[in-house]
Amino acid sequence: MPNRIIKESINESRSLSELSFFAEDLFKRLITYADDYGRFNADYQIILARLYPREMQIVSESDIEDALIELSGAGKIGFYTSNPRKEIYGCFPNWSIHQRVRDSKNKFPDPGDTSINDWYLRRFIPMKLKQLIIERDGFKCRLCGKYISTVQDSRRLIKMGAGLYHIEHIVPVNQGGRATEENLQLTCPHCNLSRKRTFSVEEILEMPLCGEQKQVAADCGEQKKVAADCGYNPIQSESNPKTNTNAYAIKPVERFEDFWGAYPNKQRRHLAEQAYCDLLISGAVTEDQLVLAATNYAAYIKDSKDKMFLPNNFLNKRIFEDYLTAKSGRAPQKEGEGPESEPEEELVGENEEWWRYGPNGWEE
Repeated sequence: MPNRIIKESINESRSLSELSFFAEDLFKRLITYADDYGRFNADYQIILARLYPREMQIVSESDIEDALIELSGAGKIGFYTSNPRKEIYGCFPNWSIHQRVRDSKNKFPDPGDTSINDWYLRRFIPMKLKQLIIERDGFKCRLCGKYISTVQDSRRLIKMGAGLYHIEHIVPVNQGGRATEENLQLTCPHCNLSRKRTFSVEEILEMPLCGEQKQVAADCGEQKKVAADCGYNPIQSESNPKTNTNAYAIKPVERFEDFWGAYPNKQRRHLAEQAYCDLLISGAVTEDQLVLAATNYAAYIKDSKDKMFLPNNFLNKRIFEDYLTAKSGRAPQKEGEGPESEPEEELVGENEEWWRYGPNGWEE
């Protein structure tokens, strides 16, 4: 395997700073593991054996899975499947920009079906949301009531405490649960791992993905309502029925494509979709209102020629509220808030939209 290039600017990466130290370490090791085209086998067992041969008694497959989910959510790596779907492969976006590509034979197939990314993205929890959950639950396991750690700084715990705590989905992702404040709780390793297990490659490939079933606000399944208005937790065993849950109704999405078609900035679709669904689940706005806001904002941008907000920030920062009328003026800007463009950082895969593969490679 040839030597790899890791630029100094990787130490100043904003996106990597929002991940755990273990995820950062795995990212750098994956650079040495990938072939000359930036691709690698994403099987947890193989990654563990190849990248942590002297730490196999310490690092677990569950640790690898959690770190890959973090890296996927931060846009540092993407995933694709072989045809037919038998293996899952990972890749670095725009690898050739940062690494020397030799005239060598491919070790892995070319990216084709990238829908498998949905499995990882739906399990990603941003650091700010993790901090919110940890502080809300008082650094205590919601199931047994024990303190997670003596550390009382949530960000420090997230950065350095990989494996010491878990943020658990109350309603699991494959049953419609999403990464929202209402559906997440802090648990200790004992309580979490007694119920959680690492998914095998075969199980991940068998799970339904976006486009294979009717889209739903909390997942891609056909289920329209999960544990709504009742005290039952679908993943809670009958032997422990007293666990507090925050089950909620899941509303089917019907007009996201209309919103996406009307919105003038076509970046970060997966983040925009999640923000769109979260707003619907909260009940704060209707789909018709979001489509109207996108249409009005597009008309405003066309006339003003101002730079555009990223669609996920248009929703998350509630900028859409300024465009809910048929005739809206310029959205008022708060301190530190304004139309955006992607930051430029010189490191492998930084701030790239890896989820689409075109004839010239991974494209925005």
